[in-house]
Amino acid sequence: MTSTDHPVHGFAFATAVAQSRPGAAAPLLLLATAVGYSWVHTGVHYPGDVVIGSLIGATIGQLVGSGLARQWRRSP
Repeated sequence: MTSTDHPVHGFAFATAVAQSRPGAAAPLLLLATAVGYSWVHTGVHYPGDVVIGSLIGATIGQLVGSGLARQWRRSP
């Protein structure tokens, strides 16, 4: 695992789920942000690692969520 893994996972999940469940977007993104902050606060990650990991995760979540949405629309 690299130093950006935890923020990547949290933001990817939150962003992907938020596309199909908009009501869950705010709580999930808030939770992902809190977890990222806690890693910085406890000295486990550098702030830049969390920011970059969050951006990577949000991008991955957006791609996965939109791909799943397209797949579900094509399914009979």
